[in-house]
Amino acid sequence: MSATTNNNSTPTPQQGNGTAPRQYKYLTPKRKSAYKQLFVMGRIFPWTIHGAYVHEDEPMTMEQIAADWGIPLEAVQEAIEYYESEPPEMLEDFRREDAHVKASGLDRQSPATPFTHVLLTPQQRAEIDNE
Repeated sequence: MSATTNNNSTPTPQQGNGTAPRQYKYLTPKRKSAYKQLFVMGRIFPWTIHGAYVHEDEPMTMEQIAADWGIPLEAVQEAIEYYESEPPEMLEDFRREDAHVKASGLDRQSPATPFTHVLLTPQQRAEIDNE
């Protein structure tokens, strides 16, 4: 996936539909992270903010999220828009994480049993990451 640069010299993913890429003010890659998706201010997963916004029992307003987390309202709006656009890099992160969980046995973990799982070999991790 190619990238472009916004006014703050922050790379943003190219959209695959031929339209101009979305420029973000508050979404940036997280330094030294295996995740390819963008993060709010380089530290908060957009799905975390989206989850608070659409929470089944106690949804928060964008203003509440901004105030509670000490981030600008525009950052909350960008995160929700980004998550709902289902960017390919975020979907790939989800796919890769799910594959790691399944391969290590964490998906078969019972809440009643002690935490155990299989550590993946570097080769297994590389195979998952390159699928």
